[in-house]
Amino acid sequence: MQVVEAVEAGTGSSATQLGLFGQNTEILDREVIFDRILPHPGEWSNSVREMFTTNTLDSLLEETLDMLRQGHESDKVAQSKEFKLALGWVLGYWVGAVSFARVCDCFGLSHKRVIEGLFPAFERHATKLRTALCGTAEFKLGG
Repeated sequence: MQVVEAVEAGTGSSATQLGLFGQNTEILDREVIFDRILPHPGEWSNSVREMFTTNTLDSLLEETLDMLRQGHESDKVAQSKEFKLALGWVLGYWVGAVSFARVCDCFGLSHKRVIEGLFPAFERHATKLRTALCGTAEFKLGG
């Protein structure tokens, strides 16, 4: 898309953009988009909340496993902050808003079996991470 006109007037601004099919369309402010398209989460039905949660957790699981795969294939990626955060989250060194175990549970996966399956490939990385965090290379599966 290409911006074709933008006018700033006093306290507000207005703009148009060239749409996908050549029409000029209004450029919407982020708040306007959310007001028009997506109601406040408090107004969502239970089925919409469940769908949103499932899709979010699915994306989180896929992105985490993808990061671990990339780290296994590349030492450069394995040195990245993102890889270390993903591996630490999976191994239970820390939890975010939701634990890896809970994400696995939502999809009927045993997080311990996932870790057991992943651990041989990541033992070297897990040992380095544990040493950096705790000052010891001693590691117990699952935290």
